[in-house]
Amino acid sequence: MRPDIIQRTVEYWSSQRDGRKLPTRRSIDQVELADLLANLVLVEVLDGGRDYLHRIAGESAASLLGADLMGRRLSEFKNDAHIDPWRNGLDIARTFKAPHMADFTPNNRSDSAPKIVFLPITCSTEENEAVFLLCAVTVAELGAKAAE
Repeated sequence: MRPDIIQRTVEYWSSQRDGRKLPTRRSIDQVELADLLANLVLVEVLDGGRDYLHRIAGESAASLLGADLMGRRLSEFKNDAHIDPWRNGLDIARTFKAPHMADFTPNNRSDSAPKIVFLPITCSTEENEAVFLLCAVTVAELGAKAAE
């Protein structure tokens, strides 16, 4: 497992809050996250959470999630059951305006599964509405490898 990706992303998100409940989109700097970008997804909340737009989707994150997300709306993945846990994670972090951690069980028999943290972001210092979500996606080892 690579907990450093999750931990470093959460620590960065927390450091950008500057005493507020949520950091602002302006405070999140891709350059400061350059070494993590392959594992990050930046999602914009659309229409109060009825849909989501994937603004940034790193290659490793897309591979682990099994979908090319970059520039696509979540609503484009109609009848795609493996995307449901992704939507649930986005909805929980947005609704509660708090980080949400999730482990996903793969559909097939695999020795690893995505581990994701969903981090809500607001637009301005005056708002407390989650309008973006920064997500870090890594792999959690399953089975014998997890016990080592």
